[in-house]
Amino acid sequence: MHRSVGARLMRQTWGTWSRVRPLHRQTRAVLVGIGGLLVTAALVYAIHQFELGRARAQFDRQARDIRTAVEANLATPLESLRALPPFFAASESIERDEFAAFVDSALRRQPGIAYVAWAPEIEEGERTELEARAKEAGWPNFEIRAANADATGARAGVHPAYLPIVHVEPRDDRLLGLDVIEDPIQEERAKEALTTGRVTSAPGFSFRGADSPIVAVYAPLTRRARTSTDPRVPRRGLAVLGLRVAPIVRASVDEEAFHGLDIVVTDESAPPERQLLFESSPAASTLSPEEADAESTQHLSFGGSDWALRVVARPGTIKAGAGPFAVAGLGVLLSFATMIALGSLEVVRRLRSEVGTARQLGQYRLVRKLGEGGMGVVYEAEHALLRRPTAVKVIAPYAGGRDVTERFEREVKATSELTHPNTILVYDYGRTPEGVFYYAMEFLHGTTLDDLVRTVGPLSASRVLHILKQVCGSLAEAHQHGLVHRDIKPGNIMVCERGTIMDFVKVLDFGLVKHTSTSGVPRLSQAGYLLGTPPYMAPEALRGETEVTQAVDIYAVGAVAYYCLTGCEVFEAASLTELLGHHIHDEPVPPSARSGRAIPADFEAVIMRCLAKRPGDRPRSAEELLSMFEACRVPEWTQADAKQFWREHGAELERAPVEPSEDIALCATLAVDLEQREPQPAYG
Repeated sequence: MHRSVGARLMRQTWGTWSRVRPLHRQTRAVLVGIGGLLVTAALVYAIHQFELGRARAQFDRQARDIRTAVEANLATPLESLRALPPFFAASESIERDEFAAFVDSALRRQPGIAYVAWAPEIEEGERTELEARAKEAGWPNFEIRAANADATGARAGVHPAYLPIVHVEPRDDRLLGLDVIEDPIQEERAKEALTTGRVTSAPGFSFRGADSPIVAVYAPLTRRARTSTDPRVPRRGLAVLGLRVAPIVRASVDEEAFHGLDIVVTDESAPPERQLLFESSPAASTLSPEEADAESTQHLSFGGSDWALRVVARPGTIKAGAGPFAVAGLGVLLSFATMIALGSLEVVRRLRSEVGTARQLGQYRLVRKLGEGGMGVVYEAEHALLRRPTAVKVIAPYAGGRDVTERFEREVKATSELTHPNTILVYDYGRTPEGVFYYAMEFLHGTTLDDLVRTVGPLSASRVLHILKQVCGSLAEAHQHGLVHRDIKPGNIMVCERGTIMDFVKVLDFGLVKHTSTSGVPRLSQAGYLLGTPPYMAPEALRGETEVTQAVDIYAVGAVAYYCLTGCEVFEAASLTELLGHHIHDEPVPPSARSGRAIPADFEAVIMRCLAKRPGDRPRSAEELLSMFEACRVPEWTQADAKQFWREHGAELERAPVEPSEDIALCATLAVDLEQREPQPAYG
């Protein structure tokens, strides 16, 4: 009774949890998605603020650059002005034509100069005589007049002294006779120039016909004695320059800058109604800092006056770049992708359950058997989750005993560290619960070099060199890791198509790989065993020498090159014993003589050096061999050549998935699989 009630409660509880659990997973997915969106929003805000700060810093630099350019452009007219006092001081009499010729260059080169004038100092007692002489000199309407805004002032009142303009270029009769010290503000700055000997500037004034305020700048001549009331005779006075600020500012700023900026120049020393000297747009001076994106006020001194250059970024000018939008888009996508991924966990769980019901080896579902040999079985497999086609090799526990299995495990672990693109990739390895060792490799589609030569015959030197350089690249990485392949042969070199690359090489079956630093561990190359394929084994390997070096791989590369160029192995023999004798004692016939085809001499010399009997006479490493191959003067095998070949011969070659080759263990009785290579009993 109690047991029945308990069981019913358990079933009800499990049923409720089964219904709630999917909802729990969905809620978790939604929460993770919301969290992702919040993190995205925070990142977008942070990046947006960072980019705004960077844009404002760029704006500040631009404002400083504008100030520097304006200062430089203001300095040029001042140099022309400073040249006038020495010109007057050096002359006894200045005619109008001489004055015009002297200032002509400055007027033509500097559009910011409105006029250049000369105003000598005249005392009240000299006024009448000066006006009379000026009329005699050709200025019939000359009289000393009071200056006003439109230069139409009446005759000046009586004063102790005057500074009337007696020369002006370009010629403007409205300016002739104007007394520059009639205006109190002008008087202050003009007398300051005379008393201090420094260049001074007065507040801007609006001149009839001018499109912007004009600033009067004074340079004094203070040391010249008065010798005559003749207006042509130099005396103490002021050189006057009328400066238009607008052309100078516009010449200092790139035209594109005005599309987003407003620039205002003011004279802070002047009365408020005369402070404005320049504004880039009608409303520029009224734009408040709150309305602008950014503002920078740069101060500069000109002729003793304090000027302010205000640069304003109009609304919408300071913007962040595309970074925040990119982050926002990526963040939203990732958030939704995470939600979808988490929401799909139930589907994944069901798939994993289905995989568990199939034939399983670790994370791999075995699809079909590809081959079986003395060392184990090779399967076509598929990763349980990634659905990636894979070749899985299972090492039989009884294949050579426990020592052999352990050696395979150690050497596969070492091989899995190799990452060169021309080396077959080991994805995974492990043991089953029963202790069976297996490893998973790339599942390749292509043809082995052996099948290629058997089908189409000897290959061109260009193509052979193209293939061998890739083989050397794979071996160079293995040798750097202290690993020797020991079974380089045409059957372990696959020619594939990878993406759009034709004749891409993969070096297969590192199953016999040997670590050159291995010591104190059981080795299959002990007395009684040989490892490798005899037609491609170096003499020292055939003699059973226990010291394994990369020289055995170099010899095998030479034998592979010989086979590709001639279609024959280096030596032909009626028995395995005869074959071993040839490799140990006899020198091979050069491939050009063997095949009857011309082979570049430097390429053939490298191949023959690889086949040297003594290891020390061969190239010292795969890297050195690769360099020697690259130095050979052999026409390049191009992708166009490769594509043309496969168009012509692709139908002849069966591009089936590779079946990773089985290891060949030659025992002392020399009973080897090679003797089953029909229909080639002579190993040729």
